[in-house]
Amino acid sequence: MKKQGPIKQIGFCSIVLFLLVPQFKTNAQLQYPSKVNWVEINAPHFKVICPAEIAHKGQETANLLEKVYFPVSAPLKITAKPISLVLNSQSVISNGYMALGPRHMSWYITPMQDVSESFDGSSWFELLALHEFRHTVQYDKLDAGFTDFAGDALGDIGRAIFINLAIPNWYFEGDAIYSETVNSLGGRGRLPSFAMYMMAPEMENKRYSYDKAYLRSYRHYIPNHYYLGYLMTTHINRNYGEPVWNELLDMTSRSSFWPYSFSINLKTKTGHKLSRTYKNMLDEYRLLWDEARKKQRMAATKADTVFHHDNKGWNNYTFPTQTGPDQFLTVKYGLSEISTLVMKENNNETILGHISPIDRVQSNGQYITWSAKYTDARWGQKEYADIVLFDPETKTRKRLTRQQRYFAPALSPSGSKIATIEYTSDMECSLVILDANTGLTIDRYPAGNNEFFRMPSWSADEKQITFSVTEGQKKTIAIVNTETRKIKHIVPYTSENVTNPVFYKGFVLFNSSLGDFDEIHAVDTGTIQRYCVATGKYGAINPSVNEIENTLCYQEYTANGYIALNAPIVISDWIELPAGFAATKNYLHHFLPDEKTENQFLVTGLSAGNIYEEKQYLPVKNSIKVHSWQPVFNRSGVGMQVYSDDYLNTTNLIAGVLYYPNDAAWREYVNLTYAGLYPVLQTGLSYGRKYAVMADTNNEEKHRKFDEKLASFTVSLPFDFSENVYVTKLNLEAGYLYGQHKYSSEPFYLSNQTITLSAVYSGLSLSALRHMAPRDIYPPTGFESSLTNYKTVGNKGYKGSRTVLSGTAYLPGAMPHHSIKLDGGFRYNNGDLEHGVYFIETNLGRVRGHKLYSSEQYLKGTISYTLPLVYPDMGIPSVFFCKRIYTSLFYDHGVYKGSNYNVTQKSVGIDLNFNFHLFRVLALPFDMGLRFSRNLTDNTNQYDLLLFGISF
Repeated sequence: MKKQGPIKQIGFCSIVLFLLVPQFKTNAQLQYPSKVNWVEINAPHFKVICPAEIAHKGQETANLLEKVYFPVSAPLKITAKPISLVLNSQSVISNGYMALGPRHMSWYITPMQDVSESFDGSSWFELLALHEFRHTVQYDKLDAGFTDFAGDALGDIGRAIFINLAIPNWYFEGDAIYSETVNSLGGRGRLPSFAMYMMAPEMENKRYSYDKAYLRSYRHYIPNHYYLGYLMTTHINRNYGEPVWNELLDMTSRSSFWPYSFSINLKTKTGHKLSRTYKNMLDEYRLLWDEARKKQRMAATKADTVFHHDNKGWNNYTFPTQTGPDQFLTVKYGLSEISTLVMKENNNETILGHISPIDRVQSNGQYITWSAKYTDARWGQKEYADIVLFDPETKTRKRLTRQQRYFAPALSPSGSKIATIEYTSDMECSLVILDANTGLTIDRYPAGNNEFFRMPSWSADEKQITFSVTEGQKKTIAIVNTETRKIKHIVPYTSENVTNPVFYKGFVLFNSSLGDFDEIHAVDTGTIQRYCVATGKYGAINPSVNEIENTLCYQEYTANGYIALNAPIVISDWIELPAGFAATKNYLHHFLPDEKTENQFLVTGLSAGNIYEEKQYLPVKNSIKVHSWQPVFNRSGVGMQVYSDDYLNTTNLIAGVLYYPNDAAWREYVNLTYAGLYPVLQTGLSYGRKYAVMADTNNEEKHRKFDEKLASFTVSLPFDFSENVYVTKLNLEAGYLYGQHKYSSEPFYLSNQTITLSAVYSGLSLSALRHMAPRDIYPPTGFESSLTNYKTVGNKGYKGSRTVLSGTAYLPGAMPHHSIKLDGGFRYNNGDLEHGVYFIETNLGRVRGHKLYSSEQYLKGTISYTLPLVYPDMGIPSVFFCKRIYTSLFYDHGVYKGSNYNVTQKSVGIDLNFNFHLFRVLALPFDMGLRFSRNLTDNTNQYDLLLFGISF
């Protein structure tokens, strides 16, 4: 076997090839199309950046934000700094966030269709303004004390680190939901379903520890920190007053380096630390839940359970439908499964396939339909919502539409037409009727100004369509007559969440959130008399009617998730609701201030108001936004790096300096990525000084200084072909690199020596990975692969080539969440590129238990079997919380080949890994473990410490 090559090969080539693939890459899949024409609207406290075609909405948004500025920021006694907002009109997913690095807000402006549970159906923009701007206020409030010092020292990265270290994440979301609720007529805080996930286990006497309730679990379903956060913040507000947060946050910011600061200061202000406050909160809510249960109205509906829980734990059965005599359809998902179509016929369940719908799944009894997200192949922020038709007999699916924005499709009873909601990128909403065979438009009903339509459904004779309507913070149920084109409202405008309407003869059934629990109501379309049709222990939603069988399917929540029920429709059993019933407030109002006080602020709708300055926004001109700087530590050296990213994720710049103490060497570098064009452009420049140990004419070791100048340029084409439950990505790369290695003249050398490297690079990576359920350790099926080649060009300097092929395949194991993982690869070197570049080959790695050698050829194969052992959900309170222990058994086989050697390495071993949190930091889950490997070549053992799968 050859020894390591000379220093000029090891050091120089290693650094050149390492710099070719920058350490920090932007995600080239997340850009907006390059043809988008952007404008900026400058208001006193906000800069709104949006596509030119929705500039009028940008003006309305700027006015809305100025309207909420003081009411949202005043409770925390902070004057929020001006901030930029990007309006994303290209996405089909509803979302919004406030980010640091750089500091800005981003809103995904498409409203959500399915608001049947845990989400309010009020004006999407008003909720975003009240919620996301509250996050801005929170972060500005916390930018004080030690956090302010960290921001000065490290930029946005420093602020983010210590804010998230000191403050539990439930505060941010719980407080923001409180903001959206008290400052509007809607908000998630008024929805009974928003307390339901915490209520069910508590009422079943399954109270979990604070650590488990916050950090969650693989063993039991724990709702995310939004739900815990709202209950915790409202409890503190009610018992100690909203002003308590001002001093509590100020005190915590002063010592944000200490992860227990929040809990200690909470006790100072309230008398109780976190765990005790959590218990007090549940005690208080339990009293209210007990009272609510005592007065809960129970409909006389006698329902049979169609889909119920098995021994796999928490699962949800959603959108149940009776599709024929003794035949039912549902969508199942949970801790162990992604969304799955399940058919039950004559008590036999059949899995039809895994799906990934945007909102609901609907069937007319013959076919099944839903809306699915499709991403533009290059522009990750450009998305489509297209309609999928599924035939359960053949288990085949058809993409009916292409590059449209259709939501919540509903097949007509005959299957000839589809009613769907269209929401365009210029924010125009319409009810659209399509031909179910061609996808072509038959008719269209545009929404009025400031209106939004949701969840359409057909009447049995296909002459009417019912749907819910949102206008500002008010909602109603509407019916359109497809012959006369007249629209009438059958429910008075209300702040109640009225959603998912369906016809039953002369009635419309729908979800109601008015009481202490979600219920299914009905309204007589002639008399407008309202009834309660179905209730559940913790809530009942999503009616589906089969008029032939005269049955009602719906879902009811239990402590183990939603179950699906089916009941005969008996109108005489419905509970008639008296006039004025809507004025009754549910128990959640105990936690909200009086809405009629003069200080109460209510958002009342979008309006233009002021006309602010508007001008073109040039992404290139605004591409450099330095936001963070931080020390860099690696195994070889220390240094400092500076980061710059723009709001539109087109330009990423990293610049830094590193010092290598073992070699007394310095290196300055800059890596720039620009992804605003169809190809992604990357360039890297580096200059370093180093002392190499060389032998002089007397064969004595001396230090000889040399300089390294490195430059690289890469063009890549990232593509995203993801569809259904597979994330499929392809990336093509080609590049050129140049390096100059110059040795200085020393007394024992006759002259300077300069060596150059000029090389071209090409690469391809392809992956297709199936979505993972929460309990999955690896994707159940899929693969990842890459091929790279380096080849020197020119007649001077280093000569050689290098090819690396690697791949990973994932296969299901013998039981759920078990995984078979196959890794393999091949590396070939020749010439000067034979040595010193092994450390960048993370896809191949070494044979565990052996050293990695340089060689002309290297073949590597691994088979491993991974399985979960236990979900302990235990640890040391407030210090350590372990959620999962899992193990991997492996066999490695590697072969090194050269012109005069052939070496085989083999090993077997076992990893024992722990998933855990330290100091209750939700944002920092650890994966740490131990590895035992047996070297089968020389029968030696090795033990390694693992951190995120990397051995030390």
